[in-house]
Amino acid sequence: MITPMNDPMTEPMPLPHLKAVLFDMDGTLVDSEGAHWQAWVRVLRRHGAELDEATYRTHHAGMPTLDNAVDVQRRYALSATVDELVQAKVDETRAHIAREGYPLQPATRATLDWCHAHGLRCAVVTGASQEAIHTVLGPHGLLAHFDTLVGMDDVPRNKPFPDCYLLALDRLGLQAGEAVAFEDSQHGLAAAVAAGVPAIAIPTPISAEHDFSRATAICTDLVAATDWLTRHRTLPR
Repeated sequence: MITPMNDPMTEPMPLPHLKAVLFDMDGTLVDSEGAHWQAWVRVLRRHGAELDEATYRTHHAGMPTLDNAVDVQRRYALSATVDELVQAKVDETRAHIAREGYPLQPATRATLDWCHAHGLRCAVVTGASQEAIHTVLGPHGLLAHFDTLVGMDDVPRNKPFPDCYLLALDRLGLQAGEAVAFEDSQHGLAAAVAAGVPAIAIPTPISAEHDFSRATAICTDLVAATDWLTRHRTLPR
């Protein structure tokens, strides 16, 4: 299912030929947001606080670990420092990845194959670290599918600022309109839009209530997103 977000009374500006797809990682390429919520639940319980799913959905889904640590410290008046909360969450995440990893979204491999078949370059643009990119995607054998990997280590400001998308465009030698972003959260969407990159929102159950009003389209999954590109953008082949 696809929901176009353009104003039907406004003739959209023509976009250049599409040359690249810029993928968010958590929630877009891998099904990980539920695990991230549970990791924060375990961290906060050590400090006598409970993080319910509704609060996580509204305030934390798709946000970098540091931003979430700042928020929960203030929200629950915790005595732990932000650095201690960040480290605890990182430790929980590492333990989860070592134990079972994150499963790919159902159409991740097919979507990457589709991109390559149509001559589209691919990049990971995530608020996670380079370590996380490699430990999450490496076991699935996906790293070689991407022309560049952009993580939080590479930019001065994380999502929802545009820095990560601007760096990806620079590395690929592309203008913003020559790429499209696939994002599952309003925070990631904001980063893409701020960089001038058209973005397709692919909400997860965790992010379903986010504000995607600035998305070019809202799609139910990766298959619907590539179908939208086939019908609305000019592809290299």
